[in-house]
Amino acid sequence: MTGISGGILDRLRNLSDQGHPVKELVNRIEADMDEGIALLGEYEQRAELAERLLLDLRDLESKGVIDPDSCVRMRTVINSLEDLDRLDKLFEDLQE
Repeated sequence: MTGISGGILDRLRNLSDQGHPVKELVNRIEADMDEGIALLGEYEQRAELAERLLLDLRDLESKGVIDPDSCVRMRTVINSLEDLDRLDKLFEDLQE
């Protein structure tokens, strides 16, 4: 095993700093570097979508469309990088 390069560690740290879980990703990179790097790219794409969804959520909350308690739960889901497509569609519908 050669370890994880500094550039990859920076990318992982960036995701972690945004509040996204990276343990599974680190394990995958350590087990299979090529597969792990592909997964890292997917995580980064989902993180970009998550960032946009968090902005949309803040906007919907400020307009009173979504209550604060629901926003807390949705932020947790968004930061987990799960169900982003479902939330994207929901927010799109709510903004219409």
